[in-house]
Amino acid sequence: MLMISARSEAGYFNAAMKRIMVENKDQPVPVLLFYPSEQAEMSIDIGPYNIQVAPDADISPGKFPLVLISHGSGGGPLGHRSIALHLARQGYVVAAVMHPQNNFMDNSAEGTDLNWQQRPEHLRVVMDHLYGNSAISSSLKPDTVAVIGHSAGGYTALSVAGGEADLNRLTGLCDQHPEDNAVFCQKKPGDLSAPAFKERAVIPGVPDKRIKALILMAPVGIVFQNEGALNKLNVPVLLMLSEHDELLPEGFHAGIIKDNWPQGESIRYERVSGAGHYAFISPLPDMLRAKIADVAYDPDGFDRVVFHQNLPARCDSFLKKYLK
Repeated sequence: MLMISARSEAGYFNAAMKRIMVENKDQPVPVLLFYPSEQAEMSIDIGPYNIQVAPDADISPGKFPLVLISHGSGGGPLGHRSIALHLARQGYVVAAVMHPQNNFMDNSAEGTDLNWQQRPEHLRVVMDHLYGNSAISSSLKPDTVAVIGHSAGGYTALSVAGGEADLNRLTGLCDQHPEDNAVFCQKKPGDLSAPAFKERAVIPGVPDKRIKALILMAPVGIVFQNEGALNKLNVPVLLMLSEHDELLPEGFHAGIIKDNWPQGESIRYERVSGAGHYAFISPLPDMLRAKIADVAYDPDGFDRVVFHQNLPARCDSFLKKYLK
C-alpha cells in the first residue's frame, strides 16, 4: 500500500480510523471512529471506497472534541467521509454512526415510527459508550460534543439535542402536499409513514447538555413545526440547505426550522447555490454512481467534487468557535 507523509498537509494531524461496535438494548450500533494520530496514513480500500487513513493507529496525545455524524435514511458511515477525515486531521474525534435498520445494508425500519424514535437513541448510546470507555474518554474533552446530520440525520441531531418531534406532521404533509413530498408519501406494504396511518408518536425533546453545537445539512424539519418544538434547544446551529432540494423542499423543512428557532442569533442559515439534496454526501466512486444514480445526482452545473473541497473546512470553522 502507498504510504503517505507522516504529517498530513491538510491539517495538524494524520487521520486514523477504527471500527467499534456499541452495545445497545435492541441491537448493536456500528461506528467508524476517525481520530487524530501521529502515525502515517496509507491508502486503503473499504468496500467501494478508497481513503487515506492510518488504520487502528494510536490516537495523538491530548484531549479532543467529539463529533457525531448521523447519515440520512438508507445511508452509511462513509457517506460523509470527506468531513470526517478533515475533522480528524484538525483535531476532532469523529464517530460516524451506522443507524441500525435504516442503512444501505438493512433499511427495514424506514418510514416507521420506530425508526424516528430509535435514531436519537443511537447517538445517545454512542456518546455514553465513548465517554464511559476509559481507553477513549481519556482523549476526549469533557462534555464537548457536536452533531452533524444530513437529511434524516438532521432530524436526528435536532432530536437528540432537545427538539420535540410530532410525527403526525408527516401525516398532515402527505394529506395536503403529497406531490411535493413523495419521499414521505409513497405507500408501501407496512409503511407507517403513509397518510392512512393517522395517530403517530410525539417524541419528547430531552436536551443533552454534552452537545454544544449542531450542523444540519438539508435536514428533515416538518416534524418540528409545532409551536415551541425547538424551545428546549440552546446550542448554536449551522443550517445548510440545497437551493434545488428535490426531496425536502425548503418551505416544508429547513424553512420551518429557521422560522421556529427560539433564538435567532444562534442559527446560521446558508443556502448552497445550485445544489441538490444529495450534495452533502461525499463524491461517489464511478462503480457506485451507476448503481445508486439518485444519490449520485446533482443538478446541471453543480460540481460536487469542488463543493467537498470546501465543505469540510466550513464545518471546521463553525465548530472551532464552540468546541475549542
